[in-house]
Amino acid sequence: RGERGAVIAGLDPRRHLAAAIGWSLLAVVALASLAAGDLAASQAERAERESTERLMAQFASQVADGLGMNLRNRLSIVQATAAQIAASGDKGSDALRRHLDAVQAQFPEFAWLGVADVHGKVTAATGGLLQGHSVAERPWFAAARAGPHLGDVHQAVLLQEPLRRAAGGRPLRFIDVAAPIRLDDGSLAGVVGGHLAW
Repeated sequence: RGERGAVIAGLDPRRHLAAAIGWSLLAVVALASLAAGDLAASQAERAERESTERLMAQFASQVADGLGMNLRNRLSIVQATAAQIAASGDKGSDALRRHLDAVQAQFPEFAWLGVADVHGKVTAATGGLLQGHSVAERPWFAAARAGPHLGDVHQAVLLQEPLRRAAGGRPLRFIDVAAPIRLDDGSLAGVVGGHLAW
């Protein structure tokens, strides 16, 4: 018990300079360890955050690339449909509607497909929607008279009510795709337009 008491007394910084220095060094080492640990944790957190930000940026870029490629593919489908209609011998509204219905059945992301004549009157459409109506004022029709058109996301205008009922009342957003129907001599015979459900 006497030796133990002597050891404890030897560690008392109030009695021995060596004990005071030892305890001071222990406190400095402990504080330095805590500071180093905090710094390491902060650097690790920063590195993790930067890594996560890089991964998210790569993911966003991949999603944007994939979406862009998908939209370009859908525009190609509309262009192919326009070329098939131009080459077709039967351009009656029933034959055109059957053709459009077949495209929509194969690519159901098209909420609507229609053929408009050079004046913008819809001569055939999937489900008969807008058939007989004018789309001359719609931006996709005006743009597609000059060449293939891929629009931005927007709310439905003419098709809002008929398609909204089919979607359970939710507001609908579309991307317009359209292409001109050109005859062999290069003259415009109409426009194929489609609404991709966003």
